[in-house]
Formats: sequence, structure tokens, C-alpha cells
Amino acid sequence: MHDPFRELLPWIIEFCGTGDTARDEAYRCALSAVVHRVLKFGHEETLNRLTARDLMNCCLMCGGTAAEFFLRTAFTRALIEDDRHVVERLLHTPFIPESRVWLAKLMAAVQGDGQAIEDGAHWLETMEGEERAIASLLIGRIYPDFAQMEWLQACPTDYPRLAAEIAMLLLRAPERKAAVEAYLRERPEVRYSVDDVRWV
Repeated sequence: MHDPFRELLPWIIEFCGTGDTARDEAYRCALSAVVHRVLKFGHEETLNRLTARDLMNCCLMCGGTAAEFFLRTAFTRALIEDDRHVVERLLHTPFIPESRVWLAKLMAAVQGDGQAIEDGAHWLETMEGEERAIASLLIGRIYPDFAQMEWLQACPTDYPRLAAEIAMLLLRAPERKAAVEAYLRERPEVRYSVDDVRWV
């Protein structure tokens, strides 16, 4: 019988590991503790430190609605991290349909004709919090000149990597450097959420 979830697991093992069998064993053992706590107690702060590929690995240890939760979170993180390999794989699964529709609608809104863009602008106005910040980031990657300092100031504080990606986008414009640097001094966890080399 065709089981899309079972078909996804070998891909996770092959493409979302460290490439070293012994390290993968220890890595996934540590992640299993996170999965256990999430299943038992619900969302925890540790999840905000996991990458998209970490979250994909969490799916090896659970199924059903729990796996859907980790896949949905992994998809969101992959968008933020610009991990196109994970995004592409999840776009070609039957899972997280609402997330796939959201991305398709956003891309249609920013790359469509005049009416689609106008409709998309109204739709974007209904977004709040992380959803709006991610949408802004994706739009800014396509149209860097549209990026605004307000995106960074309105970005939620619970996931520093999202703010870091927006900050790096804003730094493409030299006139924003002082404002971004001031923000990073106030939020050092944002700077340290990505490797130093990316801030150059």
C-alpha cells in the first residue's frame, strides 16, 4: 500500500543527517529526548533552536499529528533559512496542505498580474506576528528594494533566526546599517543565531 510518510523517512535519513553514521546516532538520540518532551508536555523553548533539518529528523521518532506538527514547523523554518531542498521536498508531499497553499498564494500575490498583486496586498494586511514576518522576508528576497526597517522592528522575539534573516536582508542597503546595528546591539541573540561569516 502507498504510504507517503514511509516514503519520506528514507529521504530524511539520507539528506537531513550529518553524513556520519556514529554522529547521526548521537544526534538523533538527542532529538528523541526533545520529541518525547514535546509529546508529553507540549511546545517548549528548545524547538526555537532547531533548524528545519533538525525538525525533519524529529519525524523519524513519531507519527500522526505529531509528525504533521514537526513537518509544518520544519517547512516554516526551511522558508526562513532558505533551505530550498527541504521546501521542495515538502511541497511534493500530501502533508501540510495549508502551508503549501499559503506559500503558493503568497508567490501568486507577489509574482502575478496587477489584480493578483492588489488582492495579495489586502491578504498580507490580515497577517500578524510570525506569519507576517515570514511573508515579508520572502517578499524581500524577491524584491530587496521593498524591504523596510519596520519588518525587523515588528518581528516576533521568540525565534531569533527569523529576525536575523530580515536583518541581513536590510543590510544590503548601506543606509540601513546604523539602524540594523543598533537593533542587533539590543538583541545579541539575533546576531548569534547565524554564523559570523554571514554578517560580512
